[in-house]
Amino acid sequence: MIGFYDGLLGPGTGSFLMIALISLLGYNFLLATAQTKIINLATNLGALIFFALAGYQVWSLGLLLGSANLCGGYLGARTAIARGNKFIRVMMMGVVSALILTMAWDLWGRALFF
Repeated sequence: MIGFYDGLLGPGTGSFLMIALISLLGYNFLLATAQTKIINLATNLGALIFFALAGYQVWSLGLLLGSANLCGGYLGARTAIARGNKFIRVMMMGVVSALILTMAWDLWGRALFF
């Protein structure tokens, strides 16, 4: 089911994978985050190959975004290893809470206040 969502829409797949690995397989946040990154890399490479074969790639933008993603991933991995499981848990809950609030505002807030 997560694979279908990743192929159809994509955003948030890492969060869904992390939650599944933690709740279904009993991984801790650090291990689940590491496994999620490997799975995301594989699905993104598959998408890159698909779009490159179809001729729909924009190499300049892709290389720019890929290099920024590489830098962010490196810094994130170092921070996660240095600060541990508790830090990842707190950050994950903060990001998910912000996402829920943003989506709720987009769905109901604007209609109520504007």
